[in-house]
Amino acid sequence: MDEVIKNICNALKEEAEAVISYTDKISSTSAVEGMDATVQALALIRLDEVEHIQNLTIELTKMMSTGALSASSMGEGEGEENEQ
Repeated sequence: MDEVIKNICNALKEEAEAVISYTDKISSTSAVEGMDATVQALALIRLDEVEHIQNLTIELTKMMSTGALSASSMGEGEGEENEQ
């Protein structure tokens, strides 16, 4: 499961870098007159990247929560065995 968590984190990093890249592109393109349609297209692509980040974050949260719950229940079971 650790490998899956690392993969999700790497995907998050890549998506964040894409958002930064599109932000730079939007900034430089908006400086050019008459490029409003292009700026809007870039902004929509950037928003799509943000959606990817949100979806990956939800998946990461599920993975981490499942792992924490599993570790917690394993810890409880071990404690009960030690007490007996």
